[in-house]
Amino acid sequence: MIATNLKTAVFVDLSPDDVVSKGLDFLSTNSLRHLVIVDSETNFIALLEEDVLLGADDTDKLSSLSEHYSFQHCLPTDHVFDVISKMASGKLTLLPIVEEGRYLGSILMEELFHHLASIYSLNQPGSTFIIEMAKNEYSLATIARIVESEGATILSCAISASDDTSLINVSIKTNSLEVGRLQATLERYNYNVMATYNDEGLYYVLKERYESLMHYLGV
Repeated sequence: MIATNLKTAVFVDLSPDDVVSKGLDFLSTNSLRHLVIVDSETNFIALLEEDVLLGADDTDKLSSLSEHYSFQHCLPTDHVFDVISKMASGKLTLLPIVEEGRYLGSILMEELFHHLASIYSLNQPGSTFIIEMAKNEYSLATIARIVESEGATILSCAISASDDTSLINVSIKTNSLEVGRLQATLERYNYNVMATYNDEGLYYVLKERYESLMHYLGV
């Protein structure tokens, strides 16, 4: 999935001639901390943060805050992982899509989360297993064979670092609603299953992580 497929249908840009009070109202209404400024020909001008608006007079024009402009953006062909990286590093609640100076739309953090749920089949029925293992022992093909031996299929897989640098955590989402038998089989092959979640449990884990991300971003 690329950036252009993630574009929101919500109107998220203002003019340089708009005043600070209008910008603050816009941010409050849309639960955002950033807004996009474009000219009358939809050329991208800049990205502006809420904290800058809060420190200005309500009647100031957005154009008067140019020293605080940010120019972070993505290309329409950027991969979703690049989009996530840019938004996380900049702590952005939205990311403009720009091509050759033209503003094509924006990607909202909240909507990006829902796209990720679709990409990783998190909205599909099933169960999730988190397995800790040595980096040099990781083989998705081997894990898949074990899962398939129990009549299940891996829908998605993600790898994250463990506290021990020699280990990794492998999260697999399967289409099986049954947890116990597959966990027992994985452990029989000496896999260390750290945690399991059924659909309901996974929902609350994702909700908690999403809220933590929003808190980190200050939303």
